[in-house]
Formats: sequence, structure tokens, C-alpha cells
Amino acid sequence: MEDNMLQSGLDEAEDETSEECQTTVAIVNLIKHRLDMEDFLNTKDRESVAYRLAEVMMCAKDLYTKRLKCLTADSEEREQMGILGEDTPPEDPENPRSSAEANEQSISVFDDLAYTRMHLIRLRDLISDFDGSFMEAMAAQREDEGNEETWLQESEWNEDELGEAPEVSEEMEDHDAWARSED
Repeated sequence: MEDNMLQSGLDEAEDETSEECQTTVAIVNLIKHRLDMEDFLNTKDRESVAYRLAEVMMCAKDLYTKRLKCLTADSEEREQMGILGEDTPPEDPENPRSSAEANEQSISVFDDLAYTRMHLIRLRDLISDFDGSFMEAMAAQREDEGNEETWLQESEWNEDELGEAPEVSEEMEDHDAWARSED
């Protein structure tokens, strides 16, 4: 586990506004406080798990409050919000453009969807990071408690459900043989 995950995350968050950083810190502190109060997870893992979860929450908030607004705004609302494409040239006082020309240069729905896709991929990565941190912390706690084998035995999943079941692979072999015979 990385030491002082919260501080390193704040150092990387230079492009975030101060309010967003304060919100992230507040979320981390609240989650960590609850983990401390319930004595859940090892002390060294609590901050890491809390920070990872706060990252997920802030990204989800950003998607809901900012990206959704951009996706659903009509052209007039987009103009009021100042949403123009990065390649939009500055207004030339000698050659003013009509509002129709300005709208043509605004961000297209494709660009909005591509940008939203990037945010969703980031959210997926943050969720994966949280999941990895949480599972490592859970494994470390179970090892410390000596309950690792009990946890595995009490699992509702069996080996066939976790891996590829033999019936599935035989079906696939039959299907592959049939597909080759068709060619």
C-alpha cells in the first residue's frame, strides 16, 4: 500500500478547484472516521480505501452535475454556459460571425459523447483501483485475524463458477468444429 495516499492524491489534483479538493478531503475524513469507529480494516489500509472511494464519488458527481448538463443542453443553453470547441477561433471584430456560424463551431454531440466516454473510462479505472485497494485490505485483515481459510470456505462461489466450466469449453469446441466445417 502506498503511504499517505491522500497527500499524493491532493498533490496530483492541481487542476481541481479548491472546493473540489476540500470536498474530497471531507469525504475521505468522514469515511476514514467511520472505518476507525468500527475498527474495520487495518489502520494502514483505512486511508487508502477511503481515498479511493472518495475519488470514485467525486468522479461520479462530476459526471452527474457537469457532463449530464452539457449533454442535455440545447444550443442556446450551451452558448450561455460558454461551451465552445477548443478549436473555436477568437471573435474577430472586423469579421463578426453570425450566431449560426458560432453554433457550427461549438462542440458537436460526437465530441460531447467522446468526452463523456473518457469520463466513464476514468470512473471505471477509479472503481477498479478502489476494488483492488479494498480487496487487498480485506485480505490483509483476514490474514491478521487468521480467518482466510474460513472466508474461502464460506464463499458462495465454487471453483466451477469462478473458472470456465468443462461443459462450456466442450460446447465451444463443438461450435468451433461446426463453424470450421461450414467454411
